[in-house]
Amino acid sequence: GAAYISPSHKDIYAFLLLILVLMIRPSGLFGIEAKVKA
Repeated sequence: GAAYISPSHKDIYAFLLLILVLMIRPSGLFGIEAKVKA
């Protein structure tokens, strides 16, 4: 759980979680890319 995540690594775990979500939901990633290019 969160209690075992050290403050110095919290951002890293958050980043990995974001990547995992994007892998599970490709439409979300494509949506971000479309907004950036638009």
